[in-house]
Amino acid sequence: MGRQNLVAGALLVAVLVGLPAGIYVYEAGQRHQRLYAEEVIEIHAYVAEAGGWVVHGGALRVGVAFTLRLIAEDVVHGFFIERLNVTGTLVPGHPMEVSVLATEPGSYTMYCTVSCGPGHNVMVGRLEAVAA
Repeated sequence: MGRQNLVAGALLVAVLVGLPAGIYVYEAGQRHQRLYAEEVIEIHAYVAEAGGWVVHGGALRVGVAFTLRLIAEDVVHGFFIERLNVTGTLVPGHPMEVSVLATEPGSYTMYCTVSCGPGHNVMVGRLEAVAA
């Protein structure tokens, strides 16, 4: 009888601990997917006279997490995206990815923050955000 009680107790503990733990892990995974189920927008940086910022992948959707994949195609560029408060330095051959979440629809302005050549001062781009 002692062995049966031990096995029954072990099963009871496994169910009482394992089931809530399993539910917690499952729900955490679902939250992660909702928060970080990201879509990708690719942004290429060229010197201003070669085109400046070129955006591929459509618009941001308000409340939806996105990954911005930024790529310097020619020289070192810096970037700052107004209203998203995202900044960084782009080095050719080293793409950078940042996660963003637009909180309201409208235009999000991008600036080059590193002197990258003639026309640097007019190297301005735009990301659009639309209601989801």
